[in-house]
Amino acid sequence: MEELSEKQKLLIALLEAAGNSQATPLLDPIRIMKALFILCKKIPENYISNEDRYQFKPYLYGPYSSEVYDDLAILEKSGFVTRTTLQWRNWSYYSLTKKGREKAEQILKTYQNELSEYIKSICNFVQRNDFASILEKVYKAFPEYAAESVFTKRTA
Repeated sequence: MEELSEKQKLLIALLEAAGNSQATPLLDPIRIMKALFILCKKIPENYISNEDRYQFKPYLYGPYSSEVYDDLAILEKSGFVTRTTLQWRNWSYYSLTKKGREKAEQILKTYQNELSEYIKSICNFVQRNDFASILEKVYKAFPEYAAESVFTKRTA
C-alpha cells in the first residue's frame, strides 16, 4: 500500500466528496485550492493537526499553496487522480480514478463522521458557487488573504 501524507489524504477525501455530489464530479484548481484553504483554516485540530494542514499565503487569486499542485501531480502519477481538460477551458479539472475512489473509502473510514460531513459541506459550497462568490466569502472571513489579490483590485 502506498503511503500518503495526511495532506494528500485530505485532498483525496475532498475529491471523493466532489465525485459523490449532485454537481459535477470534477473540481478545477481554484475550487480545490479554496476548499482546502477553508478546511485547513476551519477544521478543529483534534481532527487534523496543524502540521498536517496545507500552508497558504496571499496570492493573485486569494489563498495559495504550491503544495496543493505538487500533491495533485503526485496523486496523478500514482494513479489516484486523473486530470481532464474540457473544450473551451484553459485549465484542467481533477477527479479520482477507480484506485483513488478505493483509497478514499479507506481514508474516510479513518475520519470521524463530523470531519467527513464537513468536507462534504465545503465541497458543496465550492461546487455551487461561482468564483467571485467563493472569493468574496473567503476574503470576508480572512481579509489578510486578499492582500495580493488582483481580483479585489479589479472589483474595487
